[in-house]
Amino acid sequence: MIAEFFGIRSEYFTSPESGYGEWLDSELRWLEVAHDPDVRRLTTMLTALDTDTREQLMSAAGI
Repeated sequence: MIAEFFGIRSEYFTSPESGYGEWLDSELRWLEVAHDPDVRRLTTMLTALDTDTREQLMSAAGI
C-alpha cells in the first residue's frame, strides 16, 4: 500500500477526521524547524551549557 511505502498510517488517506493528519502535519512542522540552521546553532549552544545556566536562561525567556 502507498501509505506503507511512505511510512505513514493508511488512515492519513482514509480517515481525515481521525486527527492523524493533523498530528503528522505538526510533526512535519517540527522537522522543518529542526532543519533551520539558527535553531540548530542555538540548541547546540544551549546543550553545551551547564544545567543551572541553561535553566536561568530558559527562566529569563519565560520558558
